[in-house]
Amino acid sequence: MGWGRYWLMGDLGQQFDIGDLKSDVSNLRSQLRSETRDAVIGVDELRRENAELKLTLAAIVRLLIRKRVISAAEIESLVAELDSEDGSFDGRFDAPIVPPP
Repeated sequence: MGWGRYWLMGDLGQQFDIGDLKSDVSNLRSQLRSETRDAVIGVDELRRENAELKLTLAAIVRLLIRKRVISAAEIESLVAELDSEDGSFDGRFDAPIVPPP
């Protein structure tokens, strides 16, 4: 491929180079399509898992409120407290679920 083939074979060498490049581009496109498909499937799985977790959490929170174990205000207060543990109110929680003793 490249200048050597061109000088030795002329236009025919260039055609071989073009064929090789087309094949490489085709292989890269196939690989990209496959990786993109895998990424989309991964994101879809994460969305389903997230939705399932939200459903389960909502059920637990509502059950606790319905049984008067905790009030909605107490839950909101605790969520705000946990959210601020890392120093920012960003709606994320990256600390251990059970606090260290």
